[in-house]
Amino acid sequence: MFHKLKVGIKSVENTFSKHEASKDARFESAYQRFCELEDKASLLSNALRDNSKAWGSLLVNCRDFLNHVASLYEDQEPSKVLAKDALQCTEAYQEYLDKYGVTAVQESVRDNAVKLLNQYLERIRKLRAVSESQRKIMKEYDYYKDKVDSLRTAANTKEKERERLSRNESKLAEVRSRLEDCTNDFCKGVSQLEKQKNYVFDRALVTFLNAQFIALSYNPFYTIGQKLQDQYADMLNGEFEDLSMRDSLEVSAS
Repeated sequence: MFHKLKVGIKSVENTFSKHEASKDARFESAYQRFCELEDKASLLSNALRDNSKAWGSLLVNCRDFLNHVASLYEDQEPSKVLAKDALQCTEAYQEYLDKYGVTAVQESVRDNAVKLLNQYLERIRKLRAVSESQRKIMKEYDYYKDKVDSLRTAANTKEKERERLSRNESKLAEVRSRLEDCTNDFCKGVSQLEKQKNYVFDRALVTFLNAQFIALSYNPFYTIGQKLQDQYADMLNGEFEDLSMRDSLEVSAS
């Protein structure tokens, strides 16, 4: 008996799943806005999460490059001294970022912005589940609506069909009520997300830009920059000679 009941329920579910659901204009409009908010929130969350990794990768690249370059020169050559100075600066920069900047694990502003975004994304995930329920209920509603419409035609001539019509009208009314409740819950949830988005997104923006400002305002790199301007002005001004020209100059000099 229990097995037959399970088979019967499965058969009805399969009937619903095969049915192409109708479209509710109010729901579809809210769903489109919902998807846009979901995409934007996910992008912001990923950017905040990945930013400190990006700075960390940049510093690793700097250290690797400077170590390789320094190994190409003799100890007292100006370029080796410059590379070593820059390497020390890079290592100090890492300590600075760990303490104050984008890689600071306990930085309260960043933590709060990430926490706020995560809360927002959790609401989006829950609302996504509501949207999926709405579409399932819509298929169920369409199924009973079609069935009731068909039975109403047959009930005009057959007593037995009138009994079936009454049962299915009750089912249709129950499904319609669930559909309206689910649609209303979804649309209300999307409206709440829209009202909250500026509060959440503004804090993500300010947190992100402040972290970049902190990272870029590290003074020792300005000292390195000034040394470059003083000692390597020709290189920084783009005054490079083609290697073939350098070959001819070296031959003439010899």
